[in-house]
Amino acid sequence: MTSSAEAYSPTTPNLTQKRILIYWLPLAASWLLMATEGPVINGALARMFDAELMIAAFGIVVSLSITIESPVIPLLSTSTALSRSRQSYLQLRRFTLHLMVITTIIHALMGWTVLFDIIVDDLMGIPEKLLESIRLGMRYMLFWSAAIAWRRFKQGVLIRHGKTRFVGQGTAVRLTSIAATVILLAFIGQIQGVIVGALALNVGVIAEALYAQWAASKLIAEKFSQENQRKNDSELKYFDLVKFHSPLAASMLLFLLMQPLIGPRWRETPIQKIPWLPGPFYLASYFSCAHLRSRSLKLSSHLVKKKTAKNLFKLSAFV
Repeated sequence: MTSSAEAYSPTTPNLTQKRILIYWLPLAASWLLMATEGPVINGALARMFDAELMIAAFGIVVSLSITIESPVIPLLSTSTALSRSRQSYLQLRRFTLHLMVITTIIHALMGWTVLFDIIVDDLMGIPEKLLESIRLGMRYMLFWSAAIAWRRFKQGVLIRHGKTRFVGQGTAVRLTSIAATVILLAFIGQIQGVIVGALALNVGVIAEALYAQWAASKLIAEKFSQENQRKNDSELKYFDLVKFHSPLAASMLLFLLMQPLIGPRWRETPIQKIPWLPGPFYLASYFSCAHLRSRSLKLSSHLVKKKTAKNLFKLSAFV
């Protein structure tokens, strides 16, 4: 059977539908596995004390954490597109580290300063009984954005060089870690549900980031070593990298503009319905990203043969 590494290379004359499918399947599996982590955690919280309160608080913690994380989400696309040489890889790593520091600082400000009261209490109008649980959850989610950034950076390198199977395997590691953490903390008992959920997510993404680091290490040593550096490789400047990444990050930052629009409705909403309110944010962001990706497919289609572009379109239409 053709491996994902063989399914794609820059010199492949034609990407058949079989090759594309083999290349795509691990990435699709990754998204499906990620979709199950929410039900796994919420199912555990539903069996703990103050279930309604904890599920509501946890839903808002996740919403806020993803909002803070939004600039690092497109790192997967950026890394996939630009990790061409040793110089570009090192520039991407530098950029990723900067994003990790910035988003972690913002997250810390949300967990330990008055910024939390301004945004969550005043602007969003969250019910008072949820505030301390949300604040606590934000503190336990401190390293969420940094782990996501590093994971997506490394996964972009893997995807660029055809190692997509490691992406799906990494998500399986993440889900397993989340389930194990939830079970362990549930057995310990007497731990607030929002802490259980936040710790489980943190452990999961850190485990996935470590797996991505391990999976990409050999590839990076082969492709981006000092010996493999070519003199005619085009240099990726930091400004050009920021310019490439910014429009992708801006689409995610729509979260920050949309939350205040429904903020006044939070206080009037029954607690049991609060976890459903972030849904429109995710849908809007998802379809914005889908639009950008479809545009990028159109822009990149001139780089492949007509038959290859046709096969890519067929798979997209089928999905």
